[in-house]
Amino acid sequence: MAKKYLFILLVLAIVSESFTLSFGQQITADKRIVINIPARTLTLFTGDQVEKIYPVAVGRPSKTTQTPTGSYKILNKIVNPYYSKLKIPGGSPSNPLGIRWLGFRTNYGIHGNSDPKSIGTTASAGCVRMYNYDVKELYEKVLLNTKVDVLYSLFQVHPENEEKPKVLMVYPDVYKSEKDLGKAIRQKLDEEKMREGIEDNSILEAVKISKSRPVALSKQWVLLVNGYDLISDVIMENEAIYISESALNDYFGVLVERDLEGKTKVYGKEIEAKLAGEKLYLSLEDIKKLIGGRIEKNNMLKNMWYDVSFLKLNGTFLEVNHSPVAVHNPTIPVKVLSQVVGYDVSRLSKLQWINKEPYLSLEELQKNFDVEYNFNSYNKKVEIYKKPNLFYGNKSLAVKFEKGQTLINLADLEINNLVVNDQWVSLDDLKKDYDIQYDNYKLNLVLVKRTEEKIEPESTEDTEKTTIVQ
Repeated sequence: MAKKYLFILLVLAIVSESFTLSFGQQITADKRIVINIPARTLTLFTGDQVEKIYPVAVGRPSKTTQTPTGSYKILNKIVNPYYSKLKIPGGSPSNPLGIRWLGFRTNYGIHGNSDPKSIGTTASAGCVRMYNYDVKELYEKVLLNTKVDVLYSLFQVHPENEEKPKVLMVYPDVYKSEKDLGKAIRQKLDEEKMREGIEDNSILEAVKISKSRPVALSKQWVLLVNGYDLISDVIMENEAIYISESALNDYFGVLVERDLEGKTKVYGKEIEAKLAGEKLYLSLEDIKKLIGGRIEKNNMLKNMWYDVSFLKLNGTFLEVNHSPVAVHNPTIPVKVLSQVVGYDVSRLSKLQWINKEPYLSLEELQKNFDVEYNFNSYNKKVEIYKKPNLFYGNKSLAVKFEKGQTLINLADLEINNLVVNDQWVSLDDLKKDYDIQYDNYKLNLVLVKRTEEKIEPESTEDTEKTTIVQ
């Protein structure tokens, strides 16, 4: 009888997975999961493309508690799993399995947890722990039988490009797999043809520092943001680190301005800047004073670690987040956002107050401000997307947002005098024939044919009052 019920439950689980898929959830059979124990990361792939990276906790170094390496598959999925060892019911805040379970081997699984501070460490009895928020998202993205590869890889090579040489990442050897890590590093550098310019003292320092954090080996300075994201477009001069204007904008969304006197400014404040070749580099210490965070550096390794959590609105830096961003229920400050979009914070009913500042959960943020968001605990970054007002000539055009892109319907435009029916394209695809004028946060856009007179958009401070007149 027990076997019969077990069979019925298994069938229901499979039907449930198929049902979810049939209703248009963004889960497909070409997903796979790769867990790297030394890096303490879980990477979700769709095909060959990285969809998202999550921080995880792995098994403790003891032989009996290490996370097992190998190739597996998701065998079962459980909402609010029951913790039988201590008889803790599913859904309890004290349940060490958290709110979701994805089993990949008998007695081993990917699950949430009740101790968010453990994420990024070796703390489990062999399972892979995630933040509850992250494991819920992963649970909804993968099906039963999704492939899971658990690796023990100490090295990761970032390839060179036209301007920057290769970078070798070295992760902590948490299970002491290498008797001589220095020798292993030298062999890897030789294999990648990277030894030139990297001294033995740097390798010895890498062995020492990598016991507690990831390090990067390269001929040049490297910036590691929040321990994971690597930015190599930095230079060192007179003991000061400078980051390129393009890297600053691409990663942090910080906009650089030049005044009439040629001074370089960010948010109206003058920033020390240097020209190297044809690129402008800005003092990272000056940037830190504006956007917050903590900086450490190691001259021998040519590594700098920058720890900062922040928000971007439509690709532009909005404000720093002083709340614990990578927790079970991420919260973000809303004071600046409300000022930018013209929203009265006092109208919000579910505010959380942290250090006397108003915060909202991401779900409440989406509901109240009509925004989409992407939260990444891996790099402590929240990206918010708000659909802009778009104007063309004397009319307002409909737009929609998909994956951070602003889409416009070609039926609303006169394209070569052709009638186009319901074809949505990215605004970026129209740049050949149109100028796109916008404010800093891209909340008001004006589409202008190159032969037409250009119109300057009004300030975002009066977003609700904005009217475009031709």
